[in-house]
Amino acid sequence: MTRPLIALPCRFAERTSALRYAAEVTARALAEAVYRAGGEPFMMHPAEPEHAAERLERCDGLLLPGGGDLAPHTYGEADVHEQVYDVDDAQDAFDLAAIRYALRSGLPTLAVCRGMQVLNVALGGTLTQDMPTHHRHVVHPVRLREGSAVAAAMGTGGQGAAGREAAWRDAATGAEMSDADRPGADRTRADRTRADRLGAYRSGAYRSGAYRSGAYRLSAYRLSAEKVEASCYHHQSLDRLGRGLTVTARAADGTVEAVELRESKGLLLAVQWHPEDTAATDEAQHGLFTTLAEAASRHHA
Repeated sequence: MTRPLIALPCRFAERTSALRYAAEVTARALAEAVYRAGGEPFMMHPAEPEHAAERLERCDGLLLPGGGDLAPHTYGEADVHEQVYDVDDAQDAFDLAAIRYALRSGLPTLAVCRGMQVLNVALGGTLTQDMPTHHRHVVHPVRLREGSAVAAAMGTGGQGAAGREAAWRDAATGAEMSDADRPGADRTRADRTRADRLGAYRSGAYRSGAYRSGAYRLSAYRLSAEKVEASCYHHQSLDRLGRGLTVTARAADGTVEAVELRESKGLLLAVQWHPEDTAATDEAQHGLFTTLAEAASRHHA
């Protein structure tokens, strides 16, 4: 069996438990998920973005992982929110070069968390530097758009592999969270109304009249009843969508959880959550990696 080579740009780390020096690392769960799906994870040194294209030519696929925040100047913002962390200009430059090559060449790509944000910025989109309510250390339901690439890859009928109804859960303990404990539960009704109205405007629902008609929550997003549980750790989210992108999944609070291109030269899956966290036990999450590996095999051939 010849495994397709899946490029996995490393992340800089000041220290690790096994080394005396600064390191370049990747999440073990990501590497294992790629390997389990039939791919060969290929760790890439994130340097010399001007040569990213020729280096990626030898690869059959790209997995753009999570990490620290993108520098706000990459999406045209001079002000930096106090919650922005782990910004690294070299990392940003390489990741942006990598995704731009993938878009040009049709290299099969799965973008995870920060990776989805990199995709959005590469296409001229912007980010919310700090969400009113963070999605950190939580597993929550995500509603997928029927017929989307992400729904096809995950192949789920509305429940996770465990067969339970999707619900908000604590990522560390697995305990189901009450309505009062969920992120954003402490917002006032006025806060929720303002946030919903803003989300409707950005999605186009307000302009189309769906929000005013009372159909906003369902018809504006045009999402199916298909839900999956998503393991999330992020405090930023997509704001203005990049050129050609369309939303294919959202959380209950309206946060964009997946996007895809209306026209793409190759496979492009982009999710805000971390499918690697549960891919070993959840067939829906595993499906994202098998879809990448299969597309990479075809690309290799």
